[in-house]
Order: sequence, then C-alpha cells, then structure tokens
Amino acid sequence: MRGGMGSVDRNDVDKSLMIENLKKMGSSEETIVIPVGIQMLKPDTESEDEPRMLEASLGDIEKDVMINVWLNKDVSDRKVASFVLIMN
Repeated sequence: MRGGMGSVDRNDVDKSLMIENLKKMGSSEETIVIPVGIQMLKPDTESEDEPRMLEASLGDIEKDVMINVWLNKDVSDRKVASFVLIMN
C-alpha cells in the first residue's frame, strides 16, 4: 500500500481532483467548430524516450480529457478552431 491508498494511483487521484475543481470553476458551455483537416496533436504516452507528439483525431476527445484550442482569428461570427492540442 502506498500512502494508505491501496492500489489507487496517486496520479489518478490528482487528476480526478483537478477535474472536479475545474468543473466547479466552469460557468458555461461553449460550442467550437473543429473543421476537417486542421492539425490536432496529442502526447505520445508510450514513448520512453524524449517527449513527442502524435497526430490526433476527434475520436481522441473524450469526457474529462483536457484540450487546448487555438481559435481562427479570421472568423469573427463564430468560434472556429485552427489548432487543437489534446492532453490525456
């Protein structure tokens, strides 16, 4: 047993607490259009060498996964992504 938590991984506990805190701070929902063909990246979690990024897809966006979205500044009437970074 590590730290009295049994088989629970500390990183999972920390992530769960972070998600709950973010949900409490959130005040609204936002709709963002992610066009086909824009660059989407995610970290390679299986690489034991230096960190690198892999191409991602919409299927990588799941519940409780943090994403960073860069908006296209050329579109002013709605929010359209120009780049997406998925953090798992």
